[in-house]
Amino acid sequence: MSSDARVSASPLLLGRPVGGRRLPDETSWPWPRTAGALALFGVAFFLAYCFGMSFSQAMPSPLWFPDAVLLCALLLTPPRLWWPFILVTAPIRFWLVPATLPFWFLAAAFLNDSLKALLCASILRRTLRNPTRFDRLRDFGIFVGVAVVGVPLLSGVAGAAACPAIGRPFWPSWQAWFLGDAMANLLLTPAILYWFFGHRERRKSERVGRATEAALLAAGLAAVGLAAFSGRLPGPYDSLAVLYAPLPFLLWAALRFGLRGTSAVLTLSALLAAAAAAQGRGPFALQPPDQRILWIQLFLFVVALPMLFLAVLVRERNEGLASLQKSEERYREVVNSQTDLICRFHPDATLTFVNEAYCRYFGRPHEELIGRRFLDLIPEGPREAVRGHLESLIRNPRVETNEHEVVRADGTIGWQQWVNHAIRGRDGRVVEFQAIGRDVTDRKHADEAYRRLAHSGRLALLGELTASIAHEINQPLGAILSNADALEMLLESGMSRPEEIQAILSDIRREDLRASDVIRRVRALVRRRPMEVEPLDVNDVVADSLRLADAECRRRGVVLETDLASDLPAVRGDRVSLQQLLLNLIVNGMDAMAEIERADRRLLVRTARDGGESVEVAVVDAGHGIPADLLPRLFDSFVTTRESGMGLGLSISRTIAEAHGGRIRAENNSGRGATLRLMLPPDEISRKGQTEEAT
Repeated sequence: MSSDARVSASPLLLGRPVGGRRLPDETSWPWPRTAGALALFGVAFFLAYCFGMSFSQAMPSPLWFPDAVLLCALLLTPPRLWWPFILVTAPIRFWLVPATLPFWFLAAAFLNDSLKALLCASILRRTLRNPTRFDRLRDFGIFVGVAVVGVPLLSGVAGAAACPAIGRPFWPSWQAWFLGDAMANLLLTPAILYWFFGHRERRKSERVGRATEAALLAAGLAAVGLAAFSGRLPGPYDSLAVLYAPLPFLLWAALRFGLRGTSAVLTLSALLAAAAAAQGRGPFALQPPDQRILWIQLFLFVVALPMLFLAVLVRERNEGLASLQKSEERYREVVNSQTDLICRFHPDATLTFVNEAYCRYFGRPHEELIGRRFLDLIPEGPREAVRGHLESLIRNPRVETNEHEVVRADGTIGWQQWVNHAIRGRDGRVVEFQAIGRDVTDRKHADEAYRRLAHSGRLALLGELTASIAHEINQPLGAILSNADALEMLLESGMSRPEEIQAILSDIRREDLRASDVIRRVRALVRRRPMEVEPLDVNDVVADSLRLADAECRRRGVVLETDLASDLPAVRGDRVSLQQLLLNLIVNGMDAMAEIERADRRLLVRTARDGGESVEVAVVDAGHGIPADLLPRLFDSFVTTRESGMGLGLSISRTIAEAHGGRIRAENNSGRGATLRLMLPPDEISRKGQTEEAT
């Protein structure tokens, strides 16, 4: 019968997880099962008692087998059924014990052994996670302290105290009582629990391999044990030194077979040594007859205890390594299943780990990437900047996002974004980096496309303002020309009037500066440039935008009004982008009033603090308002009410607002017209939000 079937069929199992299986609880013990368990226990206890008593004719047994059988039965059964198992032992004990001993002594020994078993089982059930398994160092330490040392020590004192009354000295009786119980619990209890009530799940190939190894171990131990304990070795080998011969096999069992195998080979060694000593052979036969059992027990105790502890430590270590290996496998599975690129590298940029996504991105296998510097995968131009960033992280470890170009698998240039995390050694220095990256090439292309679109939007906006801008420039140029003509006539007349000359030159300079200012503002809008974020005064940005739009307002007959608050905080933004946004809103307001009477065309630009933390710029027109079906989609791309419009101005405006951490919305006024509102966060809010995002 297999170990699995034996576990399922055994009636001596309590409701605890044994060998990794959940067993029936204490309430699931019907009387047939209880009766069967008692019968099996009675047979086992009877055989153990007979075997233990068989040694008494020559010398006492080094292991008191019945106590180990009783303790195992109590550990495997519910506490409410303990008393029948205790009572079953009574007739066996009184029947098999020699009649020379008085009844009161037998009754006292029965009571002492019963209390010992009950006390051990109670303590182990309360202190161990599973009282039938001692695979953890903590659990085995408790088992040894309770069942091998503590309780047998007290029981030996109580039992030996009655021995002088029957003519046996106290000290030798205590030694035999204590060591017999201690060795039985140390060797036999684990052997019974692990061999008869264990559950081992192994593949067929593993079972065959383990069985072969176990057979070799048993054969080797039997051969060496018989030679060592038989006393048939010649000369100096017939001494206590030969007791070391089985040690390699004991170490083999401890390292490879755990408590199950170690307890079995130790029990076999004990039986071989005791059998040889009982026949007057072997190293222990050199001792006086009354000392042989003590020497055997001391030998077993000294050898067995460290071997069993070693077996527990090895098993706990192997389980820890297996758990670590599973954890690493799960970690690798998680990492390799990520779409993000994950790698680890030394401070000199040498890669020590890459996930599958990293390999796929660069089109190279693990073997080619591990040990290679990732800087070789970066184009030569930006390589030095990446190296400088890495050196900065080594000097000042921190979490920081970095973007750089890379050479992709097909040889094209792409962009990656990386977040590097420094790993420090015990001395505080950076020993390795772990980094998570992603391909941002599409985003970079989209950003570039947006910048081109925004630039095209500015060009289109200036196209709408061309006539007004030309008129705005033509006025100072005309004034300059008139002043130049007047100056030339004055000089030709030969009249020396320095004050008039000075006034004409001042007019020329003023008109020139006026034209230059218009051209500067136009060039700022036309030029392609990256965003330059800086603290800005919203009122200054509004004033610059209104200067560009003023001529167009006059051309369209729109009265431009302003209501600018004086206590506004600064905002962080790009001046040109915000000017483009405001010009879009202003032109949109003028377009909304194209079909109303010129006398009613009024456009109000207002700045204020929006109740909460935002700075608001509102553009209020006096047109017909926004159609209800168009209002939710007003800022979508390609949505327009003009036949010649492309529908990108307000869409670009929303993108600019969101890029500045703000928002934009439209609403119809209660009277006539509509209001477009731009809300921007103040400078301190922007800095706080950027800090939290970076963190």
